[in-house]
Amino acid sequence: MTYRRLCRCYTKHMKLFTRQTAPPHSSADPESLESMVGQMAEKIVAFAHSLDPDHPTKLDYSIDSLTALDALLGETPVASLEDGLVTALAAQAGCYIFEVARRTYGGTYYMDARTEQPLMIISEPDFSVSFLAIEKATGRLKN
Repeated sequence: MTYRRLCRCYTKHMKLFTRQTAPPHSSADPESLESMVGQMAEKIVAFAHSLDPDHPTKLDYSIDSLTALDALLGETPVASLEDGLVTALAAQAGCYIFEVARRTYGGTYYMDARTEQPLMIISEPDFSVSFLAIEKATGRLKN
């Protein structure tokens, strides 16, 4: 799978990828961010499994599982949830998206200074791709 296919997948399913120069980021330890993002991603996997243990949503960190995540977010009754739960679910979904990208293409986590959210940067020699997934997951839940 190529970067272009990943970009198309995100554009088609989640509208999350933006190709641009990397925004300013803080010097937060990328390894501790990687651990935190991984733990948050595991929470939404557990949440999806708990909805129907006999037929769990397939969240296996593959690119194709982003379609299942999108469906899960689309079916979540946000209006009946407290704001704190919506925020937590969006953070977990965003972290899952980060982990799919990191496991597939590598990349490094940083803390974005403007939004105070994790940011992933995937680099190649000619360009870099960076994205903020939590903000977009919040938008997907609410729309």
